[in-house]
This record gives sequence, C-alpha cells and structure tokens, in this order.
Amino acid sequence: MSVVYLHDTPQALRLQVVGELTAAAAAELEQSCLTAASILGLRPIVVDLSSSTLIHDSARDALQRLALRGARLLTAGGPAETVAAQLAPRIPVTLPSPPLSLPRRLWCSFARLCRAACHITRLCLPCLTPQRKLF
Repeated sequence: MSVVYLHDTPQALRLQVVGELTAAAAAELEQSCLTAASILGLRPIVVDLSSSTLIHDSARDALQRLALRGARLLTAGGPAETVAAQLAPRIPVTLPSPPLSLPRRLWCSFARLCRAACHITRLCLPCLTPQRKLF
C-alpha cells in the first residue's frame, strides 16, 4: 500500500510516494500529475521516490510516461534509484543532503563515543544521510 503526499512550493510540486508503488497507485499518481500540470505553469513536477519501499513492475510504465512528459524523479539510493536510472531520459543531478535533525545529531555523537553500544543495542541509525539524485 502506498500513500502520496503533496508538497506544493514556489519552486516545484513534489509528490512524495511512501510505501509500495503498485499499478493502481501509479495510475492515480499519473492522473494527479497530469491534472497538476495544467495549472502549474513553468514549475516542474517532482515525483519523490526516496521513501518508496518497492516499485512494482506494473508501475514502471506510468513512471516512464511521467518522466517522458517532463516530471523529475527524486531518489535516495536503493531500488528506486535503479528504476529511475532505467526510466528517466536524463542524466541525474546529485542534490545536497538535508541536514540531520537535532535528535539524530545527538544520537550520532553518542554512537561515536560508544561504538560498542550501537552494536549491542541494535539501534544503529546511519549517521550519514543517503545521497539524493534528481533524474
């Protein structure tokens, strides 16, 4: 099951996909992008796949059609990046990583001081944010 969140900013309309992207969800996502494109003017549409856990094969066609119509695909590694590299007709642009939140920075500082605690408690969170790419 997937959820799509809309983030409307002056720079772009970002549709963030969270969870599995199925064929039905991809069709709804495609229709939302087509509807939005009619009122956005020159602002780009960005489909954010960085929070997607799985992209079904049946959803790839809809993503490819969106990419060919000018939508940008945003990834943060993993399977979404592989799919975007296959579907998007452009060279990816590496984006700067967002800063870590205060609790995450504190945890990373603690983990550096107590490396053993990280392995014992199995609460190891990556201290580096994944590299984001825009296709």
